[in-house]
Amino acid sequence: MKPEEKTEEEKEDLITRRMKRLKKKQDTGSATAQLKSYMEALGFYSSKHFSRLENMQRTGFLIDSLILNQAMIEVETDADSPK
Repeated sequence: MKPEEKTEEEKEDLITRRMKRLKKKQDTGSATAQLKSYMEALGFYSSKHFSRLENMQRTGFLIDSLILNQAMIEVETDADSPK
């Protein structure tokens, strides 16, 4: 038997090992793609909620300003108005 010639069993074993390696590469690729899709979804979710928090902060600042400045505003009542 020549060194280049392999038995059928060796050929099948070689094919099996190559198929396993290929499957590992595909699994790694799909895991990477899955991780990428999770990160994109997380980025969208985060930006949505950060903008919501910024809007709430602006609204809260406006309300705080109105409450703090309310003491400066004098409301005239009927009793206080000149006759």
